[in-house]
Amino acid sequence: MDQRKFEKGNLKDLKAIARTKLAEQDFKVDYVEIADAVTLELADEWNGEQKLVALAAAFLNEVRLIDNFVMQSWEEGQSERRKVRKNCLEVTNI
Repeated sequence: MDQRKFEKGNLKDLKAIARTKLAEQDFKVDYVEIADAVTLELADEWNGEQKLVALAAAFLNEVRLIDNFVMQSWEEGQSERRKVRKNCLEVTNI
């Protein structure tokens, strides 16, 4: 499992990593975007508080696959017993 945490700020690197991960698995990437989870306005920056959604489409052979998922901030994903860190996104690839 590949697990990374991303600090608030520019989302360009996160989108590039997603494109690379898909390409490594022989997907032909159509798009990878990150948007505001409420308005669906595309986001290039993350303020550490804003709810985000990842939007992606890619071809595997002749099949076009589309997926959207709400991204979870690290503090939301931690148990109450663990130290929490605000303004950090956690992305997990299985």
